[in-house]
Amino acid sequence: MYRYYMKIGMVTTQFADTGGVENVVRSISKELNDENEVHLITRERAINTEEFSSEFEKIHVIEGTENYKDFLLKGRKFLKNNQYNFDILHFHNWSPILPAFGLNKPTILTFHGTTFDVKMSDKEYIGAGLYWVLEEISLNIPDKVTSITQAHLRPFHTFKDIEIIRNGVNTEEYKPAENQKEQFREKWNIQGKGVLIVGKHVQAKNHSQLIEAVSQVEQETTLMIPSDGPLRQDLEQKVEKLDVNAEFYGTVSKEELIELYQSADLFCLPSKNEGLPLSMLEALSSGLPVLVSDIGDNKEIIERSRAGKTFSPDNTENLQKKIVEILESDLDQKSENARAFAEELDWKNISFQYQQLYREMM
Repeated sequence: MYRYYMKIGMVTTQFADTGGVENVVRSISKELNDENEVHLITRERAINTEEFSSEFEKIHVIEGTENYKDFLLKGRKFLKNNQYNFDILHFHNWSPILPAFGLNKPTILTFHGTTFDVKMSDKEYIGAGLYWVLEEISLNIPDKVTSITQAHLRPFHTFKDIEIIRNGVNTEEYKPAENQKEQFREKWNIQGKGVLIVGKHVQAKNHSQLIEAVSQVEQETTLMIPSDGPLRQDLEQKVEKLDVNAEFYGTVSKEELIELYQSADLFCLPSKNEGLPLSMLEALSSGLPVLVSDIGDNKEIIERSRAGKTFSPDNTENLQKKIVEILESDLDQKSENARAFAEELDWKNISFQYQQLYREMM
C-alpha cells in the first residue's frame, strides 16, 4: 500500500497560472508529491486559474475571500477548523499567514519577496511603512521562516529560526541547445549577438534602460523581447527612435521561451526590484551568460556561478560597458559555468531541502 510521509498544506494568496510565487509553489509541490500528499489552500480570487491545480492532491478555495478583510476572518476559521488535517502548513509570503496566529500545527513561512521593498523602490514611503509593519508581524507568527534571499530579511527583526532556501529550476526542461541553435536563431530573426530580456513590460523590469544601453553597443546585436505589458508601445517607440535592432515577440509559450533562451548569447535583466528571479535561473540552466542589476542577492549568485556580471542599477553607461565585456569574453566557458551552477538548484534538490526542514519541525 502506498504510504504518504506527510500531509502538507501549501497556503497562498492566489493560484494564478503565471507569476513567480505560483511557479515556485507548483514546482516544489510537484516534487514533494512523489512521497507526500500536498494540498493547496488559497483565497477565492478572480485571478485564479484551474491550470494551476494539477500538482496538488486537492484544492481548498476559501470562498468569499476576494476582499482581504474577509480572508482574515474566513481564512482564520478555515485554518483553525482544518489544521489537524495536515502535518504541516507552509505559507508563501506575508498575507496568507496573518490569519494563522496561534495554530497548533507546525507552520513555516517562505518570503519570496517583500511589498516593503517594492514600495520603497517606487518611492511610496507611507505605503512602505505600512507594509513593513505587516511583514514584520508576519515574520514572527510561524515556527520557521525561510527566504529565497538574505536581502529580503535585512529590514526586519525576527526571533524565529531563519533558513535561506533558494528558488530552483527544472534543468531537464531548460537546457542548452544541442544542434539547433542556428535553426532557432533563424526562426527568431537574430542577427549578430542575441541579448535576451525576459519579463513583463512594466517599469520594474527596466526594459527602457536596456534599450538605451544596447543602442550604444557598436557590435551587431539583436535585442530579444518576449512577453507583453502596459509599456510595450512606449518601448517600441523608443526602439524606433534610438534605431535599435530589436524583436518584440509578444506573449510566448514555455516551449518558445526555451527556444529563445537557447538562441541567445546573453541574458540581461536590469530590474529595479527582484528577489531571486526565476528567469535568471532559467537562463543559467540554458547555459546563458547573465548580466543582472546589483540588487538583492544577485551579486552572490553571479560570484558563485562565475557565469556573468552585475552592474549598478540606473547606470546606463555601466550597463553598456558590461554588455560589451561579456560579449567579447569566453562565452563558451561562461555557458559551462552557468549550466553547472544551475544543476545545483534543480527543483529536486530544492524540494529535498524543504522536505528535510519539514521533518525537523515534526
